[in-house]
Amino acid sequence: MIVVPIFGVPGTGKSTLVRHILLRLIGLPPYQVRKRGTATYHVSSVGPVLVLGTYPPGEIYGGTDRLSMSCQKDVLELFRIWSSHGHDGRVLFEGDRLASAKFLASCQADHYTLRPFYLRTPEAQRRARFAERGSSQTEQFLKGRETKIRNLAAAFPGTWLDSIVPEDIEKNAEQIIKGGLI
Repeated sequence: MIVVPIFGVPGTGKSTLVRHILLRLIGLPPYQVRKRGTATYHVSSVGPVLVLGTYPPGEIYGGTDRLSMSCQKDVLELFRIWSSHGHDGRVLFEGDRLASAKFLASCQADHYTLRPFYLRTPEAQRRARFAERGSSQTEQFLKGRETKIRNLAAAFPGTWLDSIVPEDIEKNAEQIIKGGLI
């Protein structure tokens, strides 16, 4: 099974990118949301691809931000069940809930292939996005996330993608789909 995480500091467009990928894989919302323990997900018949999180239209903080902070155990169990049913499928997720070296090492220990993607956006643009969506994250929190992403990228090398202009969304979605999902 191939696990495709998308990581980036807040404001890089992770949830927006996955919404775009969902649109390409499943079609227009509403999506059928499934649940196993604290893990919520969608399934695309293309691939097949399991997409973690929820992505309601108009929701600013969707995706895995809506999962429990303690979801990692349930997500690993979902992966084991998914792969045990003969799915030679793919799993896509984004965000901070699963952005930990321990979680990714557990995926590797279970013999899943990791194909991480890391998003980067200039700080000035991220700040503009924060203002637009009314974000109240502290400087200390944001610096901690920058360190976390740097450390993950060093431990779990992957592909860096620029997320600067709206056209990058389509380009990045295409690269992620061709680079791991299908």
